[in-house]
Amino acid sequence: MKTRRYVFVAKERTVHMYAELWHASSSVLETGLSLSKQRGSPWQFLSSIVLTAFAFEAYLNHVGPQVIACWADHERLRPPLKFELLSEALKVAFAKRSRTPLATMKKLFKFRNEMAHGKTERLSSQPSRRKVINNLDDYWVRNCALLGSA
Repeated sequence: MKTRRYVFVAKERTVHMYAELWHASSSVLETGLSLSKQRGSPWQFLSSIVLTAFAFEAYLNHVGPQVIACWADHERLRPPLKFELLSEALKVAFAKRSRTPLATMKKLFKFRNEMAHGKTERLSSQPSRRKVINNLDDYWVRNCALLGSA
């Protein structure tokens, strides 16, 4: 009878979450662009935007401890404040807040927060004046036949 031999295998890997999220965002965006004419493609773009926000914040959390020794004290800050803190520590100045890239970042996180803290809303449009087509009866007959109710 043979004695079984065993070895112990341990693996270690560093996961750069910002890179994983950025790759996911890019992949979903590419899929959305290839499906852009098909039904459901807007969900790809929504996913890409949210993943981009996650990737950016993860990148701030990656760089933060390398630049600021007490980063753990600031980790709960909102991403724009983290960005300002890092910009100041790195002595990087940006144009006015109303211009890109700060304006883009503001819109990105506003959208992300709306998605993360979503609520039921009632949307409605203002009544609009439209031209009535002359052959309305033909229009209804044609469209009801397509729906199977004529």
